[in-house]
Amino acid sequence: MGSSMLEWGHVRMFSPWQYNIDQAAKELLENAGWMSPDENALPTGRELVEEYLLPLSNLPEIKVQIMLQAKVVGVAKKAHDKLKTGKRDTVPFQLYVEVNGDTKVIEAKAVIDSSGTWTNPNPILSNGIWTNAERQLHNQIHYGIPNVEQLENRYQNKTTIVIGSGHSAINALLDLATLQQKFTDTKIYWVLRKKQIHEVYGGQENDGLAARGELGIRIQQLVESGRINILTPFHINGVYPTNGQITVWENTTEKKPQSVISMKSL
Repeated sequence: MGSSMLEWGHVRMFSPWQYNIDQAAKELLENAGWMSPDENALPTGRELVEEYLLPLSNLPEIKVQIMLQAKVVGVAKKAHDKLKTGKRDTVPFQLYVEVNGDTKVIEAKAVIDSSGTWTNPNPILSNGIWTNAERQLHNQIHYGIPNVEQLENRYQNKTTIVIGSGHSAINALLDLATLQQKFTDTKIYWVLRKKQIHEVYGGQENDGLAARGELGIRIQQLVESGRINILTPFHINGVYPTNGQITVWENTTEKKPQSVISMKSL
């Protein structure tokens, strides 16, 4: 989890510290002399790792329980296949863990999967299918939230498509719009499957998390400014390389022509 957070360490969260620190963990840390951050402040991903997770992992009572450089490759029920249900609830889990080239089997009463989807992103195609064409373009496609400020050369004065309607997409769009103010030939497309663009604006002023509501306000202002090109609803059916660029196309069944976009960077 921590390594994934560092990949989006430049992104400021919309939930303040008070919602990101476990109470039991806080007590352990404070007993070791740790000073809690301002509970109302908004941490970045990097700050959450460096100021909370790393100190927590270094506590003697926790450090001894952590297995580093290990990857869980399978979880099963002992002596049970996926179809065997008899007494399934009474047997332990078995975790198959790769460590230093070997596979260890660890038994556990409970398993918490907090791996998330950061390292397993969805493909671009709307039907959720990975294609060889997309895999071959992996060096030109960024899944997640790129650090646009550090990757100026990749995006400046180029055409970029942002796909998706979640907060990751909104953060990327806002960062690209900031870059666009400096490099005015930067073109931005936003591809969504929503029927109406306003569906992504969220609660705004009425949002329970003020920073999350602000994202909705800012993206609405950006959309209404006309600085980004909105394509919605747009269902991607193909992506492939074209003369150093990437072509994304939608083959609709409605009475309108096939939609095609070409871009220099994604």
